Amino acid sequence: MSSSSSPSNQAAAEMQSLEMRPRFPIKSYTPPPSLSAASSTLQVCTLITTTSFLPGLTALLYTLTLHLPPNSPPPIIFHTLSPTNEGLPPSLRTNPFLLNNFTLKPLPKIPSTTNPQNWCYTKLSLFSPNLYPPSTSSVLYLDADCVLLSSPFPYLLSLVVSSSFSGFAASPDVFPPDRFNAGVMFFVPREDVEGGLIRFKDVLGSYDG
Repeated sequence: MSSSSSPSNQAAAEMQSLEMRPRFPIKSYTPPPSLSAASSTLQVCTLITTTSFLPGLTALLYTLTLHLPPNSPPPIIFHTLSPTNEGLPPSLRTNPFLLNNFTLKPLPKIPSTTNPQNWCYTKLSLFSPNLYPPSTSSVLYLDADCVLLSSPFPYLLSLVVSSSFSGFAASPDVFPPDRFNAGVMFFVPREDVEGGLIRFKDVLGSYDG
C-alpha cells in the first residue's frame, strides 16, 4: 500500500523546486522616480495559521517574486504555528527560497471570548505599526491562498501618494453580506486603529465568521 505525501511535505518539495529555478531579474513593474520612495516603504505580508496553508503559500510567494518592485522590502510571512521560528516545520524554517527572499515572524493568536475556537481575530493585530520596519508607510496584506496574476503595485503606489487615500482599501466580496473581503487589504498601520479593532471585537463580532 502506498502512502501519499502530507501537504507540508509537498509544499516543502514545491518550495525547494523554486529555489532550483533561475532568479527572476526582470520585474513586471519598476516604479518611476516619483513613486520609488513609496515603493521602498510599502510592506507586503501574509498570515498562516495552520500547515494546510503551505501549498497556497507556495503559489503566493512564487507570484510575489515575479511582481514585487525591485526596491521593495522583503515580504513578511506572519505565522501562529509556533511562538518562535525555531518551532516551525522544516519546510518553512530551513528553506533557502524563503530565507533568501522573505521574513518569517511569529504572531500570537487573538482568540474570541465568545468562541474560543475562532482565531479569525488574529488578523486584526496586523494593523499595528509595531510589526513592521519603522520606515513602513503602507501595508498590502494577502491571504496565503492568493496569487498575483498581474502587478497591483502601479495602482497601489499611485494611491499612496494621492490625497484621496483614506488609509484603508480592500477587495470587494461577491457573497452577501458583501461588505469587503479581508483576504486582500491595503492600509496604513496605526496603533489607534488596531487598538479599536481589538477592543470592540467581541462587541461587534465577525459578520461572516
